[in-house]
Amino acid sequence: MDKNIEKNILDLRYNKYLQYLNISAVAILSYCIAIAIAIFTNQVQSKELLVFLTISTFFGGTISFIIINIKGKLRNIEKEIKSLA
Repeated sequence: MDKNIEKNILDLRYNKYLQYLNISAVAILSYCIAIAIAIFTNQVQSKELLVFLTISTFFGGTISFIIINIKGKLRNIEKEIKSLA
């Protein structure tokens, strides 16, 4: 395949993963803001705290895993693009 076409495909993949990274960052930030609002307005009762912490841990862990995975893919694509240039 032509190097120019291959570079364009890698650029498209890079942009796709960059959008995923941005969406993940916005999701985790929005969730943290929602948690802060819920705590300050006393919407979370002490008997619901365990369920709340479980859901928060699952959500935070999932988003963190996605962010770490995407960062690795972005680094690999950058290396591939530099090797084509």
